[in-house]
Amino acid sequence: MSNKTSLMLDHIYNSKKIKIYLHKDYQFTRKAAYLLRKPMFTIKAVKTVVNNLTYKKVNDWERKKIISFSRNKKAGWRQFSRTDIIKLLMISDLKKFGFQSDKIRKIINKISNSSVTLWNSKDKKSEMRKFLELEFFIFDCNFGVKNLIFLNKNESIYFLPERDVIHFYFLNKDYLPLLTLPFFDYVAKIFAHLRVKENIKGDINSLDLFAHDLTEREKYILTIIENGDYEEILIRKTNNEKIFISAKSRKSGDFTEKDILNMIKSKDYQRVTVINDKGKTVSLIQEQRFKA
Repeated sequence: MSNKTSLMLDHIYNSKKIKIYLHKDYQFTRKAAYLLRKPMFTIKAVKTVVNNLTYKKVNDWERKKIISFSRNKKAGWRQFSRTDIIKLLMISDLKKFGFQSDKIRKIINKISNSSVTLWNSKDKKSEMRKFLELEFFIFDCNFGVKNLIFLNKNESIYFLPERDVIHFYFLNKDYLPLLTLPFFDYVAKIFAHLRVKENIKGDINSLDLFAHDLTEREKYILTIIENGDYEEILIRKTNNEKIFISAKSRKSGDFTEKDILNMIKSKDYQRVTVINDKGKTVSLIQEQRFKA
């Protein structure tokens, strides 16, 4: 189990704090937190992210104190931050699952006030900084971590990377979730729809914080890289920016000539290497070639 999972489990048991030791290239700053909570979007913009959102729903949720918003000082209309929109997405999904307003208010209140404590990775006794848990995990998602939100029957709320869910189930049967919310999808949806350039000076670059959408070419390359069948991948780029990919896979066993022919016919643009031992084919290496 990864260190990150262990830290998540500490958070679940204590239900108050978690400690995260930062890597030198993974610094969540106060300016990044400010950017996430900065009220800057109108309800018209938010409706492009939250399906079926209406003024009536927003008024009702605010009246029931499920969520509150900032208002423009001159015009008086509501303004929404990125963290506000995450909460609206959560509320919308919880409503779909039949949660009552009182329970949703408690859930949103917990996620709005829980904090994480960050420490310097070299000197664990210095540079202690506290941030809202919600803001930190939005940032975490932007680094490619597919975090989910789990709710259990005791209404405890916790974040867990998708890759560590199976480990968590095996070790924590008492904490099995009542409901799982797609937190990473919420974050990705906001970044895709609300691309705004902010002039933020200091140690955070907003373009780094809010990643761009992958192009179809990038998605294609990523699909090849993530394919677990390939044990070796070579990516080569030519002077005119064309990209060629070679991906190798190896299969061991006792193969017949028919098996070899079937492998050759199965893919286009490939090279198959046959390895024999004492007259038997014991291994087949398939090298596929892709142009991205």
